[in-house]
Amino acid sequence: MTTIAQALKQKNKLKSEIAQLQKRLTTHNSVMQGNPRPFDLTETDAELVMRVNELIALKHALTVANQPMQEKIYRLAELKSLMAFYQKLPTKAGKMSEGYMNTAHEYEAFFNEADTQAKIKALETQAEQIQDELEAFNHLTHIK
Repeated sequence: MTTIAQALKQKNKLKSEIAQLQKRLTTHNSVMQGNPRPFDLTETDAELVMRVNELIALKHALTVANQPMQEKIYRLAELKSLMAFYQKLPTKAGKMSEGYMNTAHEYEAFFNEADTQAKIKALETQAEQIQDELEAFNHLTHIK
């Protein structure tokens, strides 16, 4: 039986193979009349459809196997989203000269850089804990 961790690797491999097959079809579908095609595109297309169907089945099996951890998977994604938000949150404060006319402006930030870094650090700690739980689950849980 295959573990979730192994299935995730297989999923990435399938996605890569699909991308390669799509590139082959895109590159060689239209050629100058009379020029030979280096691949049998009927065969390439059939292989593409087969790989896509394998990916669909694998994703479904992963979804079923991941059900006990689905809330944690969603939580991890949202924690990562929050971290990205806080990393981009403007924290300018104090007097600054800006613009073409070098006009002085004074800024104040509700959350300063130290605040946002503390928030990010706390979120990272939560995310790491969930990631560890998911990795353990993925290595112990088998898919059908």
